[in-house]
Amino acid sequence: MDLYKTFIRNRHYLKKAGVVLECVEGDHSPYICINNPIIIAAFAGFVKNRHPDAEIYFRGESGNHPHIVPSLFRDKGMPLQDNQVIQARWKAYRELKNDVFKHFRSKVSRFQKEDIDNLFQHYGIKSPVIDLVDNIYVAIWFAMDGNKDGHGFIRLLNTSSEKLVVSDLRKKHSSLSLRLHTQHGLIAKRKVKAWNRSNICYDEFEVARINFPVKKNIESGLLFSKANIYPDESLDNTLKILKNDKWLHEKIVSLEHQYRLKKGDLGSIQ
Repeated sequence: MDLYKTFIRNRHYLKKAGVVLECVEGDHSPYICINNPIIIAAFAGFVKNRHPDAEIYFRGESGNHPHIVPSLFRDKGMPLQDNQVIQARWKAYRELKNDVFKHFRSKVSRFQKEDIDNLFQHYGIKSPVIDLVDNIYVAIWFAMDGNKDGHGFIRLLNTSSEKLVVSDLRKKHSSLSLRLHTQHGLIAKRKVKAWNRSNICYDEFEVARINFPVKKNIESGLLFSKANIYPDESLDNTLKILKNDKWLHEKIVSLEHQYRLKKGDLGSIQ
């Protein structure tokens, strides 16, 4: 709360420009409301300045979710509570990862060296990692995408913890996997030996959260469009390969059945 209050107190001059800043306590956790999206960058800079030795990255979300939980361990937006289900999903995912690597490494040369699970996370396969970006405007886009209640949220996470491994996908993956580059993609992965309901969330790494009103006039121009954030298969070669591989689709369905998971628990290429 002190972080938000200090920012608001030192920016009283913004009132003359019609900027409204409000600190909210509750509603899952404290956050700051900023009615002018231009000031989002100012607050992000303020947080980075307050944590000069930390690696602060962004995560845009279309709703104020109570937890930061990876897609593999999430059901209807909430963390899984049954450790048996968590383990079943993890085992199915791990087998999928290994089989996919074996299947593609002889067909697609760039998959021989790349971190397969980090790549697939961005193409619809559910995984135990979380997506981050280092571009505040991409985070704003994700906060607006699919938004229904008129308010987007941006989480700021400190990824300097020894509990995490952070990968810059632009450095590790070919630009033929275009989506990773247009999204300024990063991945954060917990260092754990065994997943359970006590360690599947990433809440402890959040240092701040922003709430802002979604307005249609914010999103305009090709570089701020879905066509840029999610290039289609005519531009993204990796998407083309994955989307048209019949074996991969069948493998996902087979593993969901083998581990008694629901359809869609492992995701799908999209």
